[in-house]
Parts: sequence; structure tokens; C-alpha cells
Amino acid sequence: MEQSIKVRHYEETDMPEIKRWAEARKVMIFEDMLPRMGAIAYDANTGENLSCGWLYMDNSVGVAFPHWLLANPKNTIGVSRKAIKLMGEWMEFQAELLNYTAFVTFFEEGLMVEEAKRNGWNLVGAGQAIMLKLLKKD
Repeated sequence: MEQSIKVRHYEETDMPEIKRWAEARKVMIFEDMLPRMGAIAYDANTGENLSCGWLYMDNSVGVAFPHWLLANPKNTIGVSRKAIKLMGEWMEFQAELLNYTAFVTFFEEGLMVEEAKRNGWNLVGAGQAIMLKLLKKD
């Protein structure tokens, strides 16, 4: 049976699995920092989740920021590519419905950069590092 990949909104019940993916990939993910607009690509035949990502949405200039893109470590590279591509298209559709005009994101050099280029992204800086500073809560 040919794999059929669909995309849906993220649900809180997805988080335990996503945390396992993040741990396997040595990525830190902060549940309380994730925006409302989250996506899950899944295999429509088996129900298995294949990738996830979130879309931060600026409220002043129509720019959205896809981030925290992760693929299930059990996927083949081909399945991960297809799942993340379809998830990105779903995010684009959602953003366009709200009149957003651009996406900006940050990747480390490597496979994700090359994949993004294949899907219409332009590289505007090289050798980027992703940095995080948590602010104190009173």
C-alpha cells in the first residue's frame, strides 16, 4: 500500500512522542514556548506521526516563522523529506489565509538548508547558530 501523508493541527496529546523525537535528535524543545499554530504530518494509512513543526506569527508586518521542525527518527530520509515538505505547504496555506506574506526561519548548515532550497527558500545568511535565552519569570 502506497504511503499517504496528511497534515493536521498539533494536539497536546502529541507531545510525549515529540519529546522522544527531540531527545533522540539531541534537540531541546520547550512545550510552554510553542505557539498555537502547530502541525503534524502523519501516515493516513497507519496513523503514525511523521513530523511536526510550529509557526510563530508576527502581528505587525505579515511575517511568520516556522520553527521546531522535527521528523520521527524512525522515518527514512525520503519519508522525512516528503512529510516536512507537505507540512510546510500546509503552514504556507494557513498563513496565506491570514494574509501573511513571508516566512523566515533559521537552520544550521546541512540537510535542512539544502531541502529548504529545493522547496523555494532563499539562503540569506550562512553558518547560522540558533541561540536561546530564557527570561526570568517573576
